[in-house]
Amino acid sequence: MRESAILIVDDVADIVAEMISMFALVGVPAFGADSVQEALCMLRREPSIRAVICDLHLQHEDGRTLLALVRKDPDLADRPLNVIFITGDSDVEILCAQAPPVTIVRKPIDPDMVIEHVRRCLQQAE
Repeated sequence: MRESAILIVDDVADIVAEMISMFALVGVPAFGADSVQEALCMLRREPSIRAVICDLHLQHEDGRTLLALVRKDPDLADRPLNVIFITGDSDVEILCAQAPPVTIVRKPIDPDMVIEHVRRCLQQAE
């Protein structure tokens, strides 16, 4: 099996590119997607993805939609997958109770903290 990887989902291409570069510098393989549908395609295509970093509020979609679709998809539902939602909202802790394993990271993000969260997620998924 390939090394565990992450998927970064954000509707801002520069953010996706920046985060992929950040993870490359620390040796974590990363893929990018700019929508829920593209993320689902990438998850199906890349079985090595074990963690998803997703902006909670995408331009036309909601990161929670991605999580719900993954759980309903017969090809993805059983995959060990941890989700990290990035948000500027202050009242989102309810997501953690509704949909574990979900981690909430508030904007502006601390890159070192995000890297540490991802490393823990990838360890848990193996």
